[in-house]
Amino acid sequence: MDSLAVSVELRGLDAGNTYHFRLAARNDQGQVAGADQVFGRRTVNVVSLADAGPGSLRQAIADAGAGFLIQLDVAGVLTLSSGELVLTKDVTILGPGATELTLSGGGNSRLFQVLAPATVTLADLTLADGRAPSGGAILSQGTLTVERCVLQDNLAFAERGGAIAGGGRLSVHGSLFQRNRAATDGGAIDSASGWLTVGQCAFVANESGRDGGALRLGARVPASPLTLPGLGRSSTYTNPRFDGAPATWARVSPGVPRELRDRLHDRLRGRRRRMSRLPHAAPSGHRRHLRRLP
Repeated sequence: MDSLAVSVELRGLDAGNTYHFRLAARNDQGQVAGADQVFGRRTVNVVSLADAGPGSLRQAIADAGAGFLIQLDVAGVLTLSSGELVLTKDVTILGPGATELTLSGGGNSRLFQVLAPATVTLADLTLADGRAPSGGAILSQGTLTVERCVLQDNLAFAERGGAIAGGGRLSVHGSLFQRNRAATDGGAIDSASGWLTVGQCAFVANESGRDGGALRLGARVPASPLTLPGLGRSSTYTNPRFDGAPATWARVSPGVPRELRDRLHDRLRGRRRRMSRLPHAAPSGHRRHLRRLP
């Protein structure tokens, strides 16, 4: 029997979906033979709130291959009593919603460490009570995306990044950072040597001992690493310390390259001028803080 290998490349497919298709062949007599086929992202389901063992998140991370989806089908509080979860492969970890599931470090350990060159997405989770020298909840050297998460009450007790310390590429969207603390820089996020994108996020009552109550960018950051969509319209900053100066609403850390700092301040001053023409466009507190910019 002769065999024929056929390869077809399909583009534009969503890796999170499962696709059904029929593979069929027709002979010279018009007869058709075929079979239904299914392909899609491989999924590992988490069904236990235990720290380890069958059905746990720790076991799912060990079992997952590159490109897998880890789906958390549990609700409540999952406490990592035996230490942080180390991610070395490309995975997506998807929770049931930030109000449904909390991953807790129990005040004893960090929650996640992402090693290069892994690409990781964390979505629909609350990450709380992490504690580590740097990166209280997450320490990332890879490519990390955080979506629709709450990061709260995390502590970097010796260095930087109360919630997240990033050294690779970091994107944060639709998330809330509150009551995170860092001993030195970046009460919520410290992206000292990587690229940072922030959109549709709120930063509330985060603290740092030195620079960046909410965000701190270091001197090794590339020329244009920071994206703040809307600069206040879609990102909200309500920290007592944003760049180490009390009650400053929107500045960047002194470690940011002057070119970026000047460009960001120019955009903020432009927003201030627009707001002066629309006296009711923003709360009075925001207008007061904006007037303090140089």
